[in-house]
Formats: sequence, structure tokens, C-alpha cells
Amino acid sequence: MSRPLRVAHFGTYGVDTADGTEKTLSGLVAFMAEHGVSSEVWQRGVGTPTVQQRVVGDCQVWEVPAYPWPASFARGLMPAARQFVKSRQEHIDLVHFHSGFVPEAPAVAALLRIPYVCAPNGAYSQANLQASDAWFKQVLFRMRERRFVKRARFVHTVSAGEDEALHKLLPDVKTVLVPNAMDLRTIPDSARRHPASEAGAPLDLVFLGRLAVEQKGLDRLLDAFAAYLAITHDTCTRLVLVGPDYRKGRATLEAMRSRLGLDERVQLQDSLFGAAKWSLLEHAHALVYLSRWDGLPFSVLEALSVELPVLITPATNLGPLVEQYQAGVVVSGDDILETARGIVRLVNLPPAQHASMGARARRLIEDHFAWPSVAGRMADAYREAALFIER
Repeated sequence: MSRPLRVAHFGTYGVDTADGTEKTLSGLVAFMAEHGVSSEVWQRGVGTPTVQQRVVGDCQVWEVPAYPWPASFARGLMPAARQFVKSRQEHIDLVHFHSGFVPEAPAVAALLRIPYVCAPNGAYSQANLQASDAWFKQVLFRMRERRFVKRARFVHTVSAGEDEALHKLLPDVKTVLVPNAMDLRTIPDSARRHPASEAGAPLDLVFLGRLAVEQKGLDRLLDAFAAYLAITHDTCTRLVLVGPDYRKGRATLEAMRSRLGLDERVQLQDSLFGAAKWSLLEHAHALVYLSRWDGLPFSVLEALSVELPVLITPATNLGPLVEQYQAGVVVSGDDILETARGIVRLVNLPPAQHASMGARARRLIEDHFAWPSVAGRMADAYREAALFIER
């Protein structure tokens, strides 16, 4: 009887988290065993003097010592980490690196005598490479990331948009498109019911994710919401931003909220997980997500899974499917008035149309983004990349 293919994921293992990259890693780990793949995680451990081993659920997680940022970019791997990679790879067939611009990833890859694949999760998008810290990322890309990506057996892309953009950046690399996905069994049935709000009751538009102002377009979301209120004189609708702070994004949003006179209409909340997160979505009217760049955001997948209409930009890489299934509204994000009109459209949906849009949203997820079938596609890609032969 052949043994499982053995895959190590280089990233952070987070089952219930606000980070989409962690959700991708955790989802793959959860469903790979069904497809003949055993998984373990190699996780950066800042402040950990030695390699630490622990088990989370059924997954073996290795905490590998790492320098703190930004020293990690200059110093590379700690000696203990270097020794771990050299010895542990004897028990592994393939390494899957998650995210881009992780300082240790190219150094780990250089030590490997086994194949590896990498998943940038939107990190190499043109918008990200031209963001506020563009000079730093472009230097890193030329010095380290380009060679790291080109040596991979394949690049794991999570959407057609990311796949196309990567081929424009690096035409010769091989890509395998396997999207992020949802475990629909874990979603409470109650989260799929969105009762119509009573007249005069607050109606919530929700953003769920890291408060990464530039990437997630939260600045233009506040501008568009202010324009919406000016156009409609709406006295009930609220904008609720839920997630962890990111590079002082919360302070930026608080200042912007005050400047726009939205203190009573825009709420900022800390991250919600588990039942609290699903309750938030259950009582929301729509999810709003105006990314400037992204891979395939889990918050949008989660909203669609619970029959919640969405307002999104093409940068989420879900626009074509949302339009095809009529599961929400797609706006450019750059035009504030266009986005405000999109909010008008969602807020004014009659209850029956809101329910119908939500049902189509759920069907979109069932047709394209369910983990059991998605994981099988990744397992097939792993086997081809590893040229697996039982040893």
C-alpha cells in the first residue's frame, strides 16, 4: 500500500483568523488527508530560541526560530532554523510556501533538495508593487523573490485575475490555479437567514478583515459612504468595520471618520471569530469590500456562503462570478459616486430581491468554492510537482 505524499506548509497555521493566507493554509491541511496527502506546518517563531514542536488538532506544527522584522530581511535564517530545514526535509516530499515577501522563504527554498511550490496570495500584483512601500518591494522582488518564484515547480494562484497578472510579470513561470474555498459544514444554518430590517431600524453594511487601509480600499469606502449619505439623507444605515489593526490603520480610519463627520455612522470593532463572526454576518445587510489588490478574500467567500449580497471591486477577483450569478454589485472602486450608487442599490433592495440575491450567492460558492473538490485539485498538482514515487 502506497504511503501518503508528505507536504510541509511554510506559513502560519490559524484555523479561526482574520488572515486569509492562514485560512488557505489551514483549509488545505484540513482536507488533504482525504486525498492521500499528509501535512505539517513550518511556522516562523519570533522570540523562540529553539525549534518547538506541537500538535494542533491532527496537524504537526514546527515553530522555527526567526529574527524579528525588519532584521529578518537582512539576517535571513537563524542557525537553528537552517539546521532544522536541512534535517527535516528528509521526511518531506514537497514544501508549499504561503504568501510573498516573507523574508525567510527564499533562504529556506535555497536549502531544499526537494521540490517546492509557492502561493503569493496577491503579493505580486501590480497594485501591491506600486503601493506606498513600492520601492522596498520592488528591490526585494528583483533581489530575492524573482529567483525564488522561478525555481518553484509551480506558482499556486487563487484566481484567474491573479494568474493572468502573474504571467504578465513572469511569463515563463508555471502556474496552477486552485482557489480558496469554504468548508460549508462549519457554517451555522442560522447565519444564512437575513431577516428584513424593520422600518427605522439600523441597517448594517459590514467590512470584515484586516484594517489594511490602502490594500482593502477602506479610505475610499469611507469617502463613498459619506457620498451615499449626502445623496440619500439616509438616517438608518451604518458602516461597520470589523478586524485587527494593521500598520496603524485603525487610527487612520478614526481620523478620517471624524473629518468626514461620520462618528455616529461608522463603527470600528475588534476582530470577531467563531459564533460571533457568523452572528455579525447573519444580521448584516451586505458585505462591502473595495480592495485595490487581493488574492481571493475569504471574507467575501464567507459572506456569499451565508447568502449575504456583496459590494466588491474587480481586485477581489470575484467580480465576474458575482456578476454572472447576480450575487451583488461590482464597482471599480476608483469612482466614489459610482460606489455610492452601488450602496444605494443594495440598501434599497426589496426583501424578496435581497433574499433572491443571497440564494444565488450561496449557489456561487457551492458551484465553485467548496473545499472537498478544491483540495482534490491541489493534491493532483502536488503529485505532479513532486513526481512522487514511493520510497
